[in-house]
Amino acid sequence: MSGLSLNQTIRRLQTGQPAVGVWAMDRSPDGAAFYASADLDFVLYDMEHGPFDIESLRVWLQFFVDRRRDRTGELPVTPIARIPAYGYERNYWIIKQVLDLGFLGIVVPHVHSAEDAAAAVRAIRYPQASDSSYPEPRGYRGARPAMAARYWGLTQEEYVARADLWPLNPEGELLLVVMIETREGLDQVEAIVRVPGIGVVMVGPYDLSFALGVPGQTKHPAVQEAIAHVLTVCQAHGVPCGIAADPEDVPQRLAQGFRWVVTREVRLLPRRS
Repeated sequence: MSGLSLNQTIRRLQTGQPAVGVWAMDRSPDGAAFYASADLDFVLYDMEHGPFDIESLRVWLQFFVDRRRDRTGELPVTPIARIPAYGYERNYWIIKQVLDLGFLGIVVPHVHSAEDAAAAVRAIRYPQASDSSYPEPRGYRGARPAMAARYWGLTQEEYVARADLWPLNPEGELLLVVMIETREGLDQVEAIVRVPGIGVVMVGPYDLSFALGVPGQTKHPAVQEAIAHVLTVCQAHGVPCGIAADPEDVPQRLAQGFRWVVTREVRLLPRRS
């Protein structure tokens, strides 16, 4: 099993395919089991606008398993969590708590600057071994990999070797998504996309509408112009661009070039190819 790619979302992004997933609207064990067996690339568990309850998160993740589909050792649907702390708050401990459960991706909201993004990178990475091919940026994550290693089905040594950020480390299994949803983030997006270790730069249209003075009007020309700007910058630098979209808008967003799209409805998603 150790040679397999665990993070199927990364695999799709590596091969130029889009990754499409849903918000985890159902936080029950039954909901977790349903999402794990759905035709999805990832599921996003939101703790920014939902309760940050690490014990409930632990239970949910343990039910996010389909043994019938996991016989190969792969995780067919990627579990990703959005933390409650904004990027500029630099709350490393929340990222550590979530990763230590076994999540394969982290979404950081309200990233205002390259420094915010770099702080998230450091929070996710372990301090690298002396012979690492990717020693920088230096990691600050504290080491207690037992539970995450068990969830991944690896030894602790294997987990530590693979619990690194893609694409900084091409063999890394962790995905960092940073969100642009404020004027500050828009102003700094050129610098943010250059930070090593970022896997996806994601636009948050709803918060962005508030930041641009048109609260809730996600279809407003000013909001759409800002979204297009972020997409253009990401494409120019070869960084996958993501967005939160209404279910009916998913095909349009994919056609526009967004490569990581999260929505609400499983039944309305295009099937994975």
